[in-house]
Amino acid sequence: MLTTDQLNTLRFDLQALANIEYSEILDELLDHYAALTEQKMANGLTFEDASRWAWADMGSGEGIQRLQEQFVKSLRQQIAARHKAIVKSYFRWPTLVTTLLIAVMAYQAALFIPAKWLVTAIFGLGVLSFVVQLFIRNSSRGQNSAQRRIAVEYLNKTGATYLNIFQLMLNLPAFLTDDRAHLVRNFLQSYASAGAALGFIAILYTVSFIQLSYERFSYKVA
Repeated sequence: MLTTDQLNTLRFDLQALANIEYSEILDELLDHYAALTEQKMANGLTFEDASRWAWADMGSGEGIQRLQEQFVKSLRQQIAARHKAIVKSYFRWPTLVTTLLIAVMAYQAALFIPAKWLVTAIFGLGVLSFVVQLFIRNSSRGQNSAQRRIAVEYLNKTGATYLNIFQLMLNLPAFLTDDRAHLVRNFLQSYASAGAALGFIAILYTVSFIQLSYERFSYKVA
């Protein structure tokens, strides 16, 4: 059984020499590294020699770094696949009932809310999604959790186009002060479904982002 100091030495090797930065893979690699070192020591090698042989058996710095790259790639694929599955689940029974109710409520609201306030409401929903992502991002600061950090990275990339659409709403209040205001009002009043669709998408993706942030993923180091 390795001492605490010896385990700390192995941990330092993984962090400093292989640049392992995620806690999940660091813990798993440390267990593997320690087990190999103990096997070598059981054959009569000193801790220093045993750890060097174990390090070589694991592929040294570059080989271990590749394990982390595979881990990150796998996690990204899992997160993307899970997010798609979450969104698709909103259109399956019985969740479909709730989804349709939200869509109907959004459409009814779009019919009765004046165009000027409808723009504000849609803008507010877009901001809400941004606030949710900002909260998730801030809650992940200082954490070494790969799941959390990569999920935030995924949300930033995936939500970029979506958020850019709603960033256009930042300029709509200015549009409402000149002649172009009539075009915006008339469009939303004539096509309430357009405003309802924007609001529905905002709600849908905001909920999916929240649900995704609570998901847990795993990857087994070979």
